Amino acid sequence: MGCARGLLRLGPASADVVSKPVSLCPPNKNVQQIGRLAYRGGVVLTWPGRTFGGWSDLAITQQGQNLLAISDEGHWLSARLNWSNAGLTALHDGRLGVLPGEDCPGKLACDSESFALMPDGWLVGFERKDRLRLFAYTDPPFAQAARAFALPPGLHGGGNDGLETLAGLPDGRLLAIAEGPETGDPHGVAAWIWQAGAWKETEYPTVPWFRPTGASWLEPDPMGGDRVVVVERYWRLGQSRSRIVQLRVPPAKEALPVSLQVQELAQLAEPESVDNFEGITAWEQGGERRIALLSDDNFQGSQRTLLMTFAVVGESKKDTCRL
Repeated sequence: MGCARGLLRLGPASADVVSKPVSLCPPNKNVQQIGRLAYRGGVVLTWPGRTFGGWSDLAITQQGQNLLAISDEGHWLSARLNWSNAGLTALHDGRLGVLPGEDCPGKLACDSESFALMPDGWLVGFERKDRLRLFAYTDPPFAQAARAFALPPGLHGGGNDGLETLAGLPDGRLLAIAEGPETGDPHGVAAWIWQAGAWKETEYPTVPWFRPTGASWLEPDPMGGDRVVVVERYWRLGQSRSRIVQLRVPPAKEALPVSLQVQELAQLAEPESVDNFEGITAWEQGGERRIALLSDDNFQGSQRTLLMTFAVVGESKKDTCRL
């Protein structure tokens, strides 16, 4: 579809957005929990006959009813979610469009990678041609051009290791994390917190070969501040893995730590259903804190657009899919 400025309305899921259920552990469908993530259903998404894919981040709102996603070619997708007692079953009532006012000749100029809900609109972060844009809340989404939002210092290199992750906090602050270079050595990547009208720099710790690709506010932290959930991607020698962690963002009155501390919730790796997960979002549904992971298929036939949902539970369970 390129960058046509029109709005395409999709038909029922069975005719346009095709949603096929996916198991957490295809070899053993009885496996329903990995680490602290209890599976709440997932689907593989396709849309025949259209340029569909490259989905980089998402938000799920209205207690699990509505989805909004952005792609690395400046597209957006909205849809409704179908749930059963077994979990997520399908998407329907889909709409697809292009982010307005962003010159989009291709991925190099319109690589929208990060997404956060703010008090006054949707904040979208672009990589390569680094910039932040704040879109007013509208229906349909992104019906108006955005205004510029201050970019964290040092993000003007234009490469593929720039701004990858945004998370809006309930008090109006923001967490931003750079993707950083892929390396086998432990190191940290630049991170920033937006508060009181300015960016304050900190550091996000990484482990070998994993890079942060998405983040979302999860819940208040009992010690004060907020908990944020982050998805990290591993891609090496054709193998895809994902690491899901939570971190504490201190309240505004506390001095920032030299490095944010993370706690692993789970890792996904084959034979579990896994792909290039770049997007993550959290919400409240049925008395649970739930998260969803969305994969970027890079428009490659060998990859999939996976949307998988989980509840964050208190007790960790050993991974029995890989035994």
